Amino acid sequence: MTDYVETIVKCKICGIDTLNDDELCDGCWEVTHRLEDFIKTENGRNYVEKMLAAGRAKRVLVATEAQEQLALTYAEKIQRLADLISKDTEYYLRHDVRLTCENIIVSDTKVTIKPGSKYTKIDRGTSGKYMVDKDGNIFGIKAYGVIHRGHRYGTLDTVDQYYWGGYTAIKKS
Repeated sequence: MTDYVETIVKCKICGIDTLNDDELCDGCWEVTHRLEDFIKTENGRNYVEKMLAAGRAKRVLVATEAQEQLALTYAEKIQRLADLISKDTEYYLRHDVRLTCENIIVSDTKVTIKPGSKYTKIDRGTSGKYMVDKDGNIFGIKAYGVIHRGHRYGTLDTVDQYYWGGYTAIKKS
């Protein structure tokens, strides 16, 4: 019996991480299968043109944010990790688990940062999840407050190389 291994791939259209075998995220699958009928209507065409214009404006903001990421402090990097864990967890619950209960999604995506003398604890929902040392190395935990050196998930400078939404972080391919 072989173990099932989830593989994260980039959506071949938008580039976001997905677990789908057809290499399309749920959103891109919907667009590719329904766009033609949608743009046949005048309201549909107007809506798509409006969204494209908004996307062009957002691209400029994303480039500026990338430059600002270069000079972050330790606390800012920890907050960035917490935000990424929350965002990836919400995506996981909504798209992969297909959870619809808003109360559960809100409580499970809440990330709490607890600074300590040796490690900063990162809790997700009501559970401890990761611990970060002063050098920025990210570890899993054995029990609450007990670091697991065998479960290392990069550093605060490499958080974008991992998907943080599942049970544990998964390195992106």
